[in-house]
Amino acid sequence: MKVAITCQNRKTVSSHAGKCTHFFVFDTEKDRTQPERSIVLSPQQMFRHHRLNEAHPLFMADALITGSIGENLFKQWQQAGKKVYVTAELDPVQALQAIC
Repeated sequence: MKVAITCQNRKTVSSHAGKCTHFFVFDTEKDRTQPERSIVLSPQQMFRHHRLNEAHPLFMADALITGSIGENLFKQWQQAGKKVYVTAELDPVQALQAIC
């Protein structure tokens, strides 16, 4: 499973998924301690400006972990058949381990 985690400062799980431009992507079938890759969105690709669809760089993710998410974005992920986890955990690896 591919899991995207909001990490705006590249260190901790961040809030405001719709405003986030940096995400770590983990592949839970490989290494759960290191991100598989880092994705940086352009301002136009931020979820506050762009819907989650097949053209979005994060569409390949099966799940999203974030500190907070708006209702509309939450619904977009659900409608795409993807899971959303809201966490108070700040460490991305610990947040990932909590759902796996």
